Amino acid sequence: MVYEGNNLSYASFESRMDGEFVRKGDASEMPLTAGATFLRLERRGGMVYAATSVDGIQWLSMEPIEIELPKMVSLGVAAGHNTSSPFEAVFEDFKVFVEN
Repeated sequence: MVYEGNNLSYASFESRMDGEFVRKGDASEMPLTAGATFLRLERRGGMVYAATSVDGIQWLSMEPIEIELPKMVSLGVAAGHNTSSPFEAVFEDFKVFVEN
């Protein structure tokens, strides 16, 4: 988002079912950041946990989502914006860890 002339980022942790929000994300869930944002998603049982960080060391957790998912899922990362300002998303160090 653009706020007072600055490009800022925030994470939006959402869940939708049949096109309807089950959990709607909100920019107030994490502080707005002007630099890199680290994202972490964890799936444990029927819960999905999300956290963000500006340094990759200290993490801010969001309210988890309870959701039924199949054992195998496809996953990815998306970035977007709703302004007319130029925007370039850069993804680095994308990792997937699987526990057996």
